[in-house]
Order: sequence, then structure tokens, then C-alpha cells
Amino acid sequence: MPYILEELYDKIDASDTMEQYQNVVPECIEKLETEGYENIADEVRVLSEVYINRFSKQATLENFENSKKKVMDCLKKESFICRKISNQQGVRIVIAILEHFHDYCRCLYKEKIHI
Repeated sequence: MPYILEELYDKIDASDTMEQYQNVVPECIEKLETEGYENIADEVRVLSEVYINRFSKQATLENFENSKKKVMDCLKKESFICRKISNQQGVRIVIAILEHFHDYCRCLYKEKIHI
């Protein structure tokens, strides 16, 4: 997990109230943008919206918790995607794919097409 995403994940996870969350999210977005993760910052910006239900505090709380979960899932997913692998690991992955490519092609011709 890239350090910055790990750090931001922990910050958001530590925000227990909606006020803390609403203060932490803009900081996280700014940090993502300065570190060159503009696409992740945009996604966090969209997912971090908390819709306030003026008729139900419970619904507002649920919206906050859902928003926080979505942002944390996004950071976790992106940290997995951004994880770097060594050249040796990359070569092993490509070799494994190529070694089983003929099995994949055989399945394409023998298996019934699923529509």
C-alpha cells in the first residue's frame, strides 16, 4: 500500500464524527492532488458527499457511515492497484499466463458460449 494512501485511510478511519470527517476529507483530497493522485482525489471528492436529512438524524448518520465506508473502500482498492511489484514477480506472472494460454484457447472453442 503506498504510504500516502495508507496514511489517508487511517485519517479517515479515525474520524468518528461527521464534523471530523468533513474536516479530514478536504485535507485528504488536497494531499492526493499534490502527490499526483488527481484521479483518486476526484473519486474521493464524489464519494465523500454526505447528504443531510433534516427530518431524520438517523438517516443522516447512515449517510455519513456509508460515505465513510465508500471512501475507505476506494482508498483500499486504489492502494492495491498502486502497489508496485518487482520485475522478477512481473516476469513470473507473465510466464504463468502464457503457460496456461493454450488451456484458455481450448476452452474458447470447446465450451458452450454463455450469453
